[in-house]
Amino acid sequence: MTAQEIAQKAGVFRGTVDRALHGRGGVNPETAERIRRIAREAGYTPSRAGRALVSREPVPIGVILSSRGNPFFDDVRQGMLDAREDYADFPVELRFRALRGYRETEQLTALRTLTDGDVRGVALTPVNSPAVAEAIGRLAARDVPVVTVNTDVEGSARRLYVGCDDDAAGRTAGKLMGLLTGGAGHALVVVGSRAVLGHMKRLRGFSEAAGLEYPRLTVATVENGDDDDESFRAVKEALAAHPDIDCVYFAAAGAVGGVKACRGRVAPDRIILSDDIAAHRELILQGSAAAAICQQPRQQGYRAMKALLREVLIGQRPETDTLFTRSEIKLRYNL
Repeated sequence: MTAQEIAQKAGVFRGTVDRALHGRGGVNPETAERIRRIAREAGYTPSRAGRALVSREPVPIGVILSSRGNPFFDDVRQGMLDAREDYADFPVELRFRALRGYRETEQLTALRTLTDGDVRGVALTPVNSPAVAEAIGRLAARDVPVVTVNTDVEGSARRLYVGCDDDAAGRTAGKLMGLLTGGAGHALVVVGSRAVLGHMKRLRGFSEAAGLEYPRLTVATVENGDDDDESFRAVKEALAAHPDIDCVYFAAAGAVGGVKACRGRVAPDRIILSDDIAAHRELILQGSAAAAICQQPRQQGYRAMKALLREVLIGQRPETDTLFTRSEIKLRYNL
């Protein structure tokens, strides 16, 4: 089936088919979906080479990452740039916006700017709030696909989530902590923000593993804003208020400051980190922490951007709404 035959079957002009299949906007969402359904049923795939030849104007893709002060996202960004290179024959323009932490108002401002602009797709690390879900819905209503990266948002119209299975990562950390402590102790779980769905899922997974397998391992929690200075203060205060805390799981960033607060209070072989970044590798290698639960950040960025570009440029939607990256336990012997 040709694009012209799709147009005839859908009862639209040939140019409408082109805009719908290539995500250029200006097409009623129901009409666009009907065109894509006809194309899928016919096995129609737009010519990538032909699409590149007619693409003269840059194709803008918005990227919002909570990456300021958090080196974890350096690899996420690099993965996105790697995916961009896979489509070097298209004039794609990645518009990065770096935010610090997870403040709803700042993220809504960034999303509003994109909604009012000409972006054709969006990748972001969302705050888990109804307002952010509504902003994503407004983009989806304009046929602008949204891919969430590293953490997700509940009740939204996002196209795809790419990141680790945070519940499983938390359960892995809980099981490991039980082994390290002999199944008894008082654990402190340090999350970045309660507004981050991924962080709260890790806390939930850790608590579930402790409750099911290690009933003598209790759990308390604090927030650190993914910031080392705030982590030092929050952990120090928690240790002062609860002197029985004897093991710590950092379920987010800010571990360097938090580990510093633990010195002399919590044994290093009872400290678990998240993510394989240079600072965390150094902590493990120097004996200041036992292990890290890692989640392949470059793969997260690569697979998210690859899926987004595939849909925006050649009209191929993801076949699933979730892509999990692998969780790994890193010790000093396999870093």
